[in-house]
Parts: sequence; structure tokens; C-alpha cells
Amino acid sequence: MTGENISKMIRLSVDKRDRLKEIFNLTKDQEEVIKEDRTEDLGKLLSKKDKLMEMVDDLDREFISLYEAVKVKEQVDSFYDLDVKKYGQLRDLKDIVGDINKILDQLASLDKRNIESMKASLDRTKSDLKQVKEVQRAYKGYSYEESGSILIDEKK
Repeated sequence: MTGENISKMIRLSVDKRDRLKEIFNLTKDQEEVIKEDRTEDLGKLLSKKDKLMEMVDDLDREFISLYEAVKVKEQVDSFYDLDVKKYGQLRDLKDIVGDINKILDQLASLDKRNIESMKASLDRTKSDLKQVKEVQRAYKGYSYEESGSILIDEKK
């Protein structure tokens, strides 16, 4: 049973790694979209990323369930306490989890850069809007309104 659960956990981890790679690629695309200020495309990318993150969350829930079952069955606190000689697949699982952690680190770094770029873009937009409002105020202050009256020259 433990061996089967570890095999399932490997499968789930491979799926998670694949989804995280997709998220990473979308995040790289997001970086370009932010630079080019294409807000419509940004929304689409974020929507795709949300769906993938939901899939990752589902995979994590299933993984944790299996992980807890293995810990209870084997009466250990961690995978590090399991005998690698008895469960050779643990090496594969640890390698995949290592890959996942690397991808997550890269993703966190790229997301941080994207957030900073988005903040800078938002600040530029705020500044532009402030200038537009100032121009509108100045225009209103110096312009005149026509009252609709007509001047009639009565001299002949």
C-alpha cells in the first residue's frame, strides 16, 4: 500500500511540475504584456494562470492526503524517516519535489519583477491622469461660456 501511494504521489508531483512549468511560461508572457501595456492580454493570461493554479491546488490536496496516509501507515513524521532501500521510488519523488521547488523559486522571482513593473505602470498612469485633471481644471478656469444671447445692431 505504501509503495502504491508513493507511486501515486510521484504521478501527482509530475503533474504539478508540468502545471507549474505552464504557469511559469504564462508568467514570462505576462512580463512582455506588462512591458507593452496590453491590459486585455494581461487579463487573459491571469485567467489562464488562475485555472492552472486551481489545478495545482487540487493536486496538492490529493498529494497531502496520500502523504498523511503514508506517515500514519509507516508511523513516521516525515519522508526523510522512510527507508529508501525499502521504497526505492522515494529517490524519484525527492528529485521531482526538488524540481518543483526550483520552478517555484524562479516563479516567485519572476512574479516579484512583474508586480514591480505593474506598480510602475500604475504610477505612470496615475501621473498621466493627474496631468489630465490639471489641464481640465485650467481649461475650465480660463475658458468662457456663451450665454446664448444675440447682439442686435440697431443702427441703420
